Amino acid sequence: MSLELQALRLVAAYLKEEIALIERILYDRDFAADPDSDRVRLHEDLSSLKAVYALLKQRVKDDFSEEV
Repeated sequence: MSLELQALRLVAAYLKEEIALIERILYDRDFAADPDSDRVRLHEDLSSLKAVYALLKQRVKDDFSEEV
Protein backbone atom coordinates (compact mmCIF):
# COMPACT_ATOMS: atom_id res chain seq x y z
CA MET A 1 0.00 0.00 0.00
CA SER A 2 1.39 3.37 -0.98
CA LEU A 3 2.17 6.05 1.54
CA GLU A 4 -0.35 8.37 -0.14
CA LEU A 5 -3.14 5.81 0.21
CA GLN A 6 -2.24 5.26 3.87
CA ALA A 7 -2.38 9.02 4.48
CA LEU A 8 -5.73 9.36 2.72
CA ARG A 9 -7.16 6.50 4.75
CA LEU A 10 -5.92 8.11 7.96
CA VAL A 11 -7.56 11.41 7.04
CA ALA A 12 -10.76 9.57 6.10
CA ALA A 13 -10.83 7.83 9.48
CA TYR A 14 -10.34 11.16 11.25
CA LEU A 15 -13.15 12.78 9.24
CA LYS A 16 -15.46 9.87 9.98
CA GLU A 17 -14.81 10.23 13.72
CA GLU A 18 -15.40 14.00 13.61
CA ILE A 19 -18.67 13.48 11.73
CA ALA A 20 -19.83 10.95 14.32
CA LEU A 21 -18.86 13.28 17.18
CA ILE A 22 -20.77 16.25 15.74
CA GLU A 23 -23.80 14.05 15.08
CA ARG A 24 -23.76 12.85 18.70
CA ILE A 25 -23.55 16.46 19.92
CA LEU A 26 -26.36 17.63 17.65
CA TYR A 27 -28.72 14.88 18.75
CA ASP A 28 -27.96 15.22 22.46
CA ARG A 29 -31.13 16.33 24.25
CA ASP A 30 -29.37 18.77 26.59
CA PHE A 31 -27.56 20.44 23.70
CA ALA A 32 -30.75 20.63 21.63
CA ALA A 33 -32.62 22.24 24.53
CA ASP A 34 -29.93 24.89 25.14
CA PRO A 35 -30.98 28.16 23.45
CA ASP A 36 -27.36 29.34 23.43
CA SER A 37 -26.08 26.32 21.51
CA ASP A 38 -24.56 26.95 18.12
CA ARG A 39 -26.60 24.37 16.22
CA VAL A 40 -26.50 26.25 12.91
CA ARG A 41 -22.71 26.40 12.87
CA LEU A 42 -22.44 22.74 13.83
CA HIS A 43 -24.85 21.76 11.04
CA GLU A 44 -22.74 23.76 8.59
CA ASP A 45 -19.56 22.10 9.89
CA LEU A 46 -21.20 18.70 9.60
CA SER A 47 -22.25 19.36 6.01
CA SER A 48 -18.75 20.50 5.11
CA LEU A 49 -17.09 17.48 6.72
CA LYS A 50 -19.47 15.12 4.95
CA ALA A 51 -18.71 16.78 1.61
CA VAL A 52 -14.95 16.52 2.15
CA TYR A 53 -15.31 12.89 3.24
CA ALA A 54 -17.31 12.07 0.10
CA LEU A 55 -14.68 13.73 -2.11
CA LEU A 56 -11.90 11.85 -0.33
CA LYS A 57 -13.71 8.53 -0.74
CA GLN A 58 -14.17 9.22 -4.45
CA ARG A 59 -10.51 10.17 -4.89
CA VAL A 60 -9.34 6.95 -3.25
CA LYS A 61 -11.73 4.96 -5.41
CA ASP A 62 -10.64 6.74 -8.62
CA ASP A 63 -6.90 6.84 -7.95
CA PHE A 64 -6.39 3.53 -6.16
CA SER A 65 -9.47 1.44 -7.03
CA GLU A 66 -9.98 0.84 -3.31
CA GLU A 67 -12.44 1.79 -0.59
CA VAL A 68 -11.69 3.80 2.54
